[in-house]
Amino acid sequence: MISKFLKKLSKREIIIFYLAIAIVFMVISDRFIFGPLLSKIRLLDKEIENKERLLKKTLHIISQRQRIEKENEIYTAYSVQASSKEEEVASLLKIIENFASETGVQIIDIKPRKITSEGDLTKKYIVDLNFESEIDKAFVFMYKIDSSNLLIRVERFSAIPKAKGSSMLRFNTSVSKTVVLGY
Repeated sequence: MISKFLKKLSKREIIIFYLAIAIVFMVISDRFIFGPLLSKIRLLDKEIENKERLLKKTLHIISQRQRIEKENEIYTAYSVQASSKEEEVASLLKIIENFASETGVQIIDIKPRKITSEGDLTKKYIVDLNFESEIDKAFVFMYKIDSSNLLIRVERFSAIPKAKGSSMLRFNTSVSKTVVLGY
């Protein structure tokens, strides 16, 4: 049947016929074979890009691991097991009294104030402290408080002379202790 049809056609018509068959075959191949393959390849390329991006982020985090562990060690040194408010305040008062006796400062009055939370992992205990001292001893006392490794700081202070012409001063200060809760 096809051979009879081809015999009726001229040479030019046969070439056009074969070209038409080739074009139809190419269109069918494109629609049913190459199209799905190319869309699948594009989809896989996007998945690969996403996985590469995720891998780069993960590698960046892993590269920062040493720095994070080193920083964690710093804060772990300050970390303590959670204890009661009274125990923490008593600890702060004891430290202040020890520094006062070492420097020759005379404590007049100590009053615990409020406790503030600075996030889930820290608490700040504050006490008001009144003491008398000569200026050089007072500054040594405050320096010892600020330079201790216990996260104790002088928040504020004021000084007034104890009496006219006296070298003794009366200081009013607020001292805080920050506690990093253990994790």
